Amino acid sequence: MHVVNYELFLGEAKGLAELFQFLELDLSPGVIDSVRRERLLGQRKFGIRPEVLSTAEKLSIMQTMDLDSYRRLNCAALEHDAGEAEPDICTQAVSKKSREPTEKDQKFERKEKSAGLKKYQAKDLRICDYHYTNLPGTKVEVRGPLPGSLAPRAYVAFLGGAQTFGRFVEEPFPTRVSKTTGWPSLNLAFGGAKPEVYLETPGLIAAINNSAVAVIQIMSARGSPNSVIRAPRIQNNVMRYQLGDAPAREIFVDGAYRLLLQQADEQTIAECVKETRSAWVVSMKELLALITVPKILFWFSTRPPAYQWTTKNVHALMGAYPQFVNADMVAELKPCADLYVECVSDRGMPAQLLDRETGEPVALFSERPNPFLNTYYPSVQMHEDATAQLRPALAGLLAGARAHA
Repeated sequence: MHVVNYELFLGEAKGLAELFQFLELDLSPGVIDSVRRERLLGQRKFGIRPEVLSTAEKLSIMQTMDLDSYRRLNCAALEHDAGEAEPDICTQAVSKKSREPTEKDQKFERKEKSAGLKKYQAKDLRICDYHYTNLPGTKVEVRGPLPGSLAPRAYVAFLGGAQTFGRFVEEPFPTRVSKTTGWPSLNLAFGGAKPEVYLETPGLIAAINNSAVAVIQIMSARGSPNSVIRAPRIQNNVMRYQLGDAPAREIFVDGAYRLLLQQADEQTIAECVKETRSAWVVSMKELLALITVPKILFWFSTRPPAYQWTTKNVHALMGAYPQFVNADMVAELKPCADLYVECVSDRGMPAQLLDRETGEPVALFSERPNPFLNTYYPSVQMHEDATAQLRPALAGLLAGARAHA
């Protein structure tokens, strides 16, 4: 048996080569051309098909669906049709040797359920525990642990996306900087964060301005709006896509820009990129203006700020994280901060995903050729490099903050 991801296989032809290899067939140019034509035809049809369910409705279904009952019903039907089903068909046991979940499986399942809908927590728990905790005075869950004291000027605040949050990393650079400087850190980063998260979430600006120094990672601009693609809400990167008179669709941001590349002409794409960048600069300037404590603007990426976009594909259009942000945009923001620090590193990438208790590889990205690899989020070594770059700049500002206090 060879399993493929339906959406990725039919929508993007991902896994085609692996399928032909499994079947021991040659993947000829004729097949590839045929698949490409069918994809283009399907994408045109899909682009005008209206969405039946809104994103909110889909989210509600995902949060409340009873998967256990669904699985039991389907397994009962299979057993009825087959007479006697093979034991492993209807189980989720990790081990093929035993049908019964192990104590570790049960422990992981309890943790996973208790994690709720916190960003990354349930999915990543075998790799890293993010110790989510409520930020006092807000309804926001942030990565813990919190500083021992949240008294004024008693900690350093860190803002940014998943890179600052530290997905897959036990000690992200905010924690490492805290250990090297002796100043507690408050990690206020969120996966997929954009400036609007801080501008529109009550309590976050107050917590930032209560700190001694704020470190603001230069966040992605892909969530900023243009005339075709805009965010209906700030909590995630699901975007509303509408080109011309076609029905609007809500789709993940990368998919929205993939549609733009397929359906729009070069001029429209260029205008959208320009509008997105302008909107992002305005939002970032507003955020930096609201932060009244000493602040460091921090570039953390595998690439330098300067890059030239093309329409070859989504990655070429956006660039590596922070997507769409270039040197001109960074130059506009530098005067709004006390210091600018740049860390460009890809050391340790790609990084293998390992169980934090057993050290065994964890297959987290089943849709990718190598599900055991992290190819996007900064590695431990990159967090070490970020710490080394930030430490001197922070030391100077913190010395000033201590003297002022």
